[in-house]
Amino acid sequence: MKNTSKFRAQRDREFQELFDETYDLMLKRKVKNPRREALRFTLCNGSPHYHVSFDRAYIVVPQILRSGKMPIGRAMAAQMWSEIAQRVRQLMTDHNMSIAAALEFVLMYCRASRFFMTEHYASCRFRPLSRRQRLLRTYRIA
Repeated sequence: MKNTSKFRAQRDREFQELFDETYDLMLKRKVKNPRREALRFTLCNGSPHYHVSFDRAYIVVPQILRSGKMPIGRAMAAQMWSEIAQRVRQLMTDHNMSIAAALEFVLMYCRASRFFMTEHYASCRFRPLSRRQRLLRTYRIA
């Protein structure tokens, strides 16, 4: 899938920014094992976007709504798709929207309940950025 790396990069960037803020707070409050606690907090309390393409979602969500079965085997991905499908179903019934309109609304405007990645992935992938790296990212000219 072409857009997978683009969406993963967006998700990882969102996670890193929130993780850095949380990590700094954990350090200031002298929390025991601040990195692990910041990772856990960020995973469960972050409110990122759903980082999937409309085209992929338009394939997966109707399958879930029709059959009630999850076509995805990985637990985190299945949770994400289930949440998206539930929100789409709610919009379709409450506001009489088409599946395409409801899906577009969910992907553009709704926030996910959490970051859909495992704690193991997050602990292997994310490290606190140095103060210099955070400043460079903050003042980077786009």
